Amino acid sequence: MVDLALAALAAAAAGKLIELLATDSWEAAKSAIPTLWRHARAERVDAALTDTRSALTGAADEHAAVQVREQLAQEWQERFARLLADRPELADEVRRVLDALPTTAAPQVSMRMEVSGGGDGYMAARDLTVHRREQT
Repeated sequence: MVDLALAALAAAAAGKLIELLATDSWEAAKSAIPTLWRHARAERVDAALTDTRSALTGAADEHAAVQVREQLAQEWQERFARLLADRPELADEVRRVLDALPTTAAPQVSMRMEVSGGGDGYMAARDLTVHRREQT
């Protein structure tokens, strides 16, 4: 029988891990997470973290990146679930490690534009399509 609290913890741990590995905070995750597997497989986990980071940063486009994140989050959720199923006493330690990891904030975008002389100005933080009608 699956312990729902441990399953939720595994999902939370995997989500936070993938979030961190996709950002500049990946070093913190890479140094903290293998300690959870210190009794077995720590070196394989370390290698898996490096491979995960490479996959996250190597996606060709945003659509591919979303798919890679989802797949890797599922894989890490399964790893955490197996760890917690084998060693449920590690649940508190998993929580402590997660709490100690940095939180990622959404990147801040600041844009400023000045237009003078009657010209047009267009700004976008992503795609922009402009259709102009001929003036008569």
